[in-house]
Amino acid sequence: MPIEFQRIDKDGGVTNRAVASWSRGEGGFTASFDVRYRIDKGTFKELSTTATTFEIEGLKPGRTLEVQVRAVGIRIGDAAPKKSRRAKVKAIVPDLSDPVPSISNLTVSPIDDKQAILRWTPPAAQRLNNLVALIRHSRKTDGSGTFAGAVKLAEVPASASAITVPLLNGEYIIKLKDDVTRKKSSTAVSAVVNIPDAT
Repeated sequence: MPIEFQRIDKDGGVTNRAVASWSRGEGGFTASFDVRYRIDKGTFKELSTTATTFEIEGLKPGRTLEVQVRAVGIRIGDAAPKKSRRAKVKAIVPDLSDPVPSISNLTVSPIDDKQAILRWTPPAAQRLNNLVALIRHSRKTDGSGTFAGAVKLAEVPASASAITVPLLNGEYIIKLKDDVTRKKSSTAVSAVVNIPDAT
C-alpha cells in the first residue's frame, strides 16, 4: 500500500496532497474499506469508503502520515461482515516546494544615451503571482559579475517581463524571488553592455 505525495494548485495557491492506494485483493467479496489515519502521534481519524484510494491535503513537510486500511465484505451465507487484517503504512511528508525558476532570453535595448529596456521571457507553465524579478547591475563588462556583488536597481513582478533602467556600462543581472518562501532562483541570468569610451 504505497503513499504518493503530489504538489497541487488549489484556490489560487499551492499545497500538497498525499494519496494512499490499495487493491481489492482476491475473493471479490469486498464491499467497503475501513480507513484510519493520523498525523505524527495524533488521534486516529476513521472513515469508510468503497474506493481503493484515500487522499488528504495540506500536510506540512517533515510530519509523519500513518494510514491503516482493512477490507470489509459479506459473502453469501455469512451472517456477519468479515473484516481483513489492517494493512499499515507510514511515510514522512517530503518538502515538495519547487525551486524558484529562472527567466530566459534577457536582452538590453538602449532607448537613448541615458536609458535602456531590459526584456526577458518568464518561465513557461509557472505560476507567476508570487514571483518578482530582482534586477541588479555590476560594473564588470566581461560577464564575470555576480548577483551577490551587484547593486540593486529595481524589483518588479516577474510577469512584467520588461523594465526601463538607466543605461550603464557593465552587466545587468536578474534572479527571480518567491515572495512567499523568500527563495531565489539558483541561477542568475545576465546581459552585458559595453559602451565604448567617448572620444
